[in-house]
Amino acid sequence: MTTLLKIKTKILGRIAFLGILAVLSIWIYNQYIWPLDRKEHAYFLEELTQSKDTCDLIYIGESSNMWYHPDSGDAREISKMIEHRTNRKVLNLSKSAYHIGIYQTIFEHFETLNTLRDVVLTVNLRTFGPPCVHSKLETSLQKDRIFYANEMPFIKKMRAVFSLYDNTDEKTRDRKMWEHWTYDTLNLAQKRMKYYTVKNWCSVPKFLDSAGIENMNKRILADHYIKAYGFNITENNPRIKDLDALTSRVDTSRYNLHLLILSENTQWADSLAGEELADLMRENRDFIVQRYRNKYTNVHIIDNLETVPPRYFGEKQWTTEHYFWQGRSMIANSVINHLKAINHYER
Repeated sequence: MTTLLKIKTKILGRIAFLGILAVLSIWIYNQYIWPLDRKEHAYFLEELTQSKDTCDLIYIGESSNMWYHPDSGDAREISKMIEHRTNRKVLNLSKSAYHIGIYQTIFEHFETLNTLRDVVLTVNLRTFGPPCVHSKLETSLQKDRIFYANEMPFIKKMRAVFSLYDNTDEKTRDRKMWEHWTYDTLNLAQKRMKYYTVKNWCSVPKFLDSAGIENMNKRILADHYIKAYGFNITENNPRIKDLDALTSRVDTSRYNLHLLILSENTQWADSLAGEELADLMRENRDFIVQRYRNKYTNVHIIDNLETVPPRYFGEKQWTTEHYFWQGRSMIANSVINHLKAINHYER
């Protein structure tokens, strides 16, 4: 009996020791390591804490918000232009490469913001396509997403340490992207597509001169556009699933969500790859508008797909939503006019 008691005591002692060790580990992490992880992976959380009783409008975006050319004049972000022209307190939550799937988790923290009235969320059509959905950056982005979850910091760290998130390897992501380009059939509602897949579309010669030689600069850029925008958005698209979950969450919130569809260079898409590509872009925009307009009383659409003219796109050799200051100003004004139209504030 004495031996059994000793064994039980020994076991209980070890359990107590492990419990103390676990509590101490959690305390050390919360005090010294979590601030470093938060700064590296989730620094928006600190800004949200600091803005708890001040901001009434949140602008959520990616590089389109802050990209500027050094020689293009006004360097202000779109969010800053909105703030200056409305006198509203705007909190900017923008980070390059972030997309709706990453920001969805951040919305979990908005209910603690006492003065929040409006959230503007940029909707970037390119992020719905295979190159972005299967980007090599996605694993890193999904790791950030863990640290924004509304969970205990130590639990988030354990999920990161044991890779309990989508950490698909780069080779697999690339293969999935090429599978979409090779097998996904492209469709338009009102006309027959000349090319049925992205791979087929990109394989044909383009911009031939009289000697049958291609203008490679134009051809390469055209293929960039085809790969970026050659897809049909459906309800099974990962970004649509993210938006469905997000808008459903917002339906019970006290603030309003405004989905800001960014301008894409449809004119260059038309001139480089043909009107079918521009029409694909427009139909994808229409899918988003029809799916979310009037679905919930506090979810609204700001459609800027063709607001910014080609001359105000900052990068000419790639497909991005980076605008010179004139383009950013147009986007800012569209947001301001939209908010005025639905009577959310007096200018």
